[in-house]
Amino acid sequence: MWKKIRNFLRIVIVTFFVSTILAVVAYKFLPVYVTPLMIIRCVEQIADGHSPRVEHKWISLDDMIFFYFRTAFFFLSIRYFESFVL
Repeated sequence: MWKKIRNFLRIVIVTFFVSTILAVVAYKFLPVYVTPLMIIRCVEQIADGHSPRVEHKWISLDDMIFFYFRTAFFFLSIRYFESFVL
């Protein structure tokens, strides 16, 4: 009985990690149409009585100016910049 539970949990954990890694690799090459933040903003718009609108324009990292890239990266990992770059 415990062996079946342990095997089931092992399969669930391995599936979770493998699916997460595959999703990251897939989003490297596939476009991202909706993000969780976009959904949150739509819910906020509905709660405020407005009609939900999503506007976004994706640009590649090559098109970003270095300082914009650094700023975006800085907000994602503040501790990295505090420790090593700044």
